[in-house]
Parts: sequence; structure tokens; C-alpha cells
Amino acid sequence: MANSPKITLKPKAFLVYKDKTRFRVLASGRRFGKSRLAVAELLKFASAKRNAVCWYVAPSYRMSERIMWPVLKQAIPDAWIAKKNETKLTITLVNGSTISLCGAENYDSLRGSGIDFVVLDEFAFMSRVAWDTVIRPALATGEGHALFISSPDGLNHFYDFYKRGVINFDNEWVSWKFTTIEGGWVSMKEIESARKELDSRTFEQEYLGEFKSFSGRVAYDFSEDNYRHELVHNLQKPLELCYDFNRSPGIAAIVQEQIMPGQFEYIQNGSEVIKAPVIGSGVIGEVWIPRHSNTLLVCRKLYEDWKHHKGEIIFYGDPSGGNKTSQGVQGSDWDLIKDFFEQTEWRDRMSFDVPRAHPSVRSRINAMNCRIRSIDGIIRFMVDPVAAPHVVEDFERLTVLEGSNGEIDKNANKAIGHLFDAVSYRECQKYPVDEATRIITVKDF
Repeated sequence: MANSPKITLKPKAFLVYKDKTRFRVLASGRRFGKSRLAVAELLKFASAKRNAVCWYVAPSYRMSERIMWPVLKQAIPDAWIAKKNETKLTITLVNGSTISLCGAENYDSLRGSGIDFVVLDEFAFMSRVAWDTVIRPALATGEGHALFISSPDGLNHFYDFYKRGVINFDNEWVSWKFTTIEGGWVSMKEIESARKELDSRTFEQEYLGEFKSFSGRVAYDFSEDNYRHELVHNLQKPLELCYDFNRSPGIAAIVQEQIMPGQFEYIQNGSEVIKAPVIGSGVIGEVWIPRHSNTLLVCRKLYEDWKHHKGEIIFYGDPSGGNKTSQGVQGSDWDLIKDFFEQTEWRDRMSFDVPRAHPSVRSRINAMNCRIRSIDGIIRFMVDPVAAPHVVEDFERLTVLEGSNGEIDKNANKAIGHLFDAVSYRECQKYPVDEATRIITVKDF
């Protein structure tokens, strides 16, 4: 069609525009230029063939009208337009293609129409059900395309969709994450002004496009930066076994201190300051028995998997285990653990570092977060996501119970939280908040 619209796309947005992958996911900071990109995408697909059906979907119909309708009308040349319906927010082009603006709040009203392309703008803030039950089936007949654009909103469904593109296991998904400054429309001066006004997590989400939780995520800084595949198991160094006591699931985490790859810090060495690698905690394994477990079953699994270890064995965990009976067996949990391992070759290499009383939940959370990422950006805690996938899940999903004084919310998913507890008992015992910056020197290690 003649008289092509003139829409300016900055380089990062153009990367998304020219990509031909069927399902594309863009996480970005605010004022990245999402509206310009959405208009360009809608016109690209609507002009590509006759009678194409293209949708722009925002979280609400009113938002769709306010954000996109004026921009769309201004961008399309009059020569392209056959009909314009102000009431239904639909433009029909001369080639028979339609561009319709919709809201996701009443998604059942969208049923019954096949579509060739859809932009889901601010997808993080609309119901995933709209996609699963209405929009995705509408794309099936013509194998239509979709572009998900949003600033993040914690680790909700948009984060799950973003990870699909990162993994790209079937070559149908691709993802990008760009900051506001990479959008090219906002000056660094304006961004620095915003940085001074916002707390760190708000700034990182709104301007850096980072996935941060604002619903009370416990390990709020835990991210892919804390993943480390194939952490080293040193047969001679202490192996630390972390417990929390329940029946479903039965769990334990296996931790060993080691050099944190790529991390360095400056430490005092006598009269001089030297640069040294960071020593931190590495979760190198886990026990996860989903149902009908007990402390003895966890112990047997631990010994089966780690009996070849030659160094010291140190136990950490819930101090209340010394005062209660493990479900389904006789004796306190710590007594059962001690009795079990005294029958093995570990008996002369065992020690227990368990507090007499419970540290507060807030103390454990604070100690844990200091290790995950300190205020100066140093990481002292990593997890092998293959060897300990349920530990990763706990740290990514666990939240604080709304309205509580720091109580961890385990109501939504009863399986979530126990491995976090087990590890945080250990971190709080070894590195309480008032000693969170204590340095283990390379010589000590």
C-alpha cells in the first residue's frame, strides 16, 4: 500500500520488530517506546495480507482506548483506511484487514474470533486466563503470532512467559529485556533523577526492566545471578547438612563453602589491602521426598547420596527438632539423626551447630538476603539449579504473609518454604546479620 506510515523505532525496538519468531516477549523499563512498537507491529501484520485480523489487548478496554487509539489513528495514513469505528475501536484497512483494540478484563467477550496477530500490552497486569482460554485458541487456526510487551510485576505469569523465550526449547519463543535508557527516548538525566526518588527495587523494576517482587518476596534479590551449574564438591572440606522437619515433603539441603566464581573483594591483610576471591555458600544438592516421609527416610537418602564424603559432617537446622517427635517414628528428630549416623562411618566426624532457641524469622531472612547479594553487590550464596531445583523454587517463590510481622507464607503451597528454612537456619547461625560482613580469608579456606 502507498503512503507508508512513518513510525520511528529505536535500535532495540527494531530488533524486536524484525524478528520473525512466532511468540515474542519483551520486558522493558517504562517509557521504552512500547506504544510505537505496538503500532508498527499491528500495521506490519495488517498490511502483510488481505483480511488479516489483528488485536491490541491492554489490561482494560478503557486503557486500550486511552493508550493506543489516538496513536493508532495518527499513525495510519488516510489512504490506508476503509472504515473507522470509534465505538468499537476498530479500523478496517482497504485490504480488508482489521485492527481492533480490546480489554482483557472481560475476556469472555473476545471469544469466537480467529486472529492472525495480537499485541498483549502490559501483559504482567492482565489475567493469564485471558491468554490460556481465549487468545491462544484464537491464534490456533491460522497459526497466528503474538507479541507480549510489559514492564515486570514481580515473578508472576509474565516472568514465566519471559523464561520460555530465554529457554526457547521449541524455537517458537524468544525474549528480550531492555532498560528505559536502551529504549532511547528518555535522557540519562531524567533516569538519574528517578533513581534518587525511588527505592532500589522499584527503580530496578520500572526503569531497568528487572523482575522484582513487591508482594513480600522473602529472598527479594535472589536471581539467575545466584545460579551456578556444577558447583564443586570437595571430598575433604566440611559438608553441611541443613534440616527442616516435616513429613510432606521430607527435605534437606547440602551446602559446602567454596570460591564464588567471578566475585572479588578487598580485604585487610596485615598492613595492606589485597584483592581476594569471595568465599561463600554453595548449595550442591538436596533431598526431596514428596510424600509420606520422616526424618529417618531423609537420613537414609542423605547417607546414600553422600556416604563417599571423607571430611567433617556438620548438621544445621530447626532447633525445635530437639523437642518434638518426628511423625511416624519414636524419639526427637535430632536424637534420631544422631542415632542414625552414629551407626555409619560418619560417627567420628559429626558435629551439630544448632541454636538453643529459634532465631526470629526476620533475623533469618535478613541474614539470608545479605548472603544472596550485599549492598555492595557481592554474592556469597549460590545454588546449583540442576542439583537443587526445589531450593531454587523456594528462593524464587516464597513470600511474606500479607499483614503479618514477617511470617513466611506457606499457605498457598504447602511444599514451598521448608528448604528455605533449612538453609536460612544455617546462614543465620554462621553469619548472623551483625556479622554478615565477616570475611573468610583464602588462607582460612
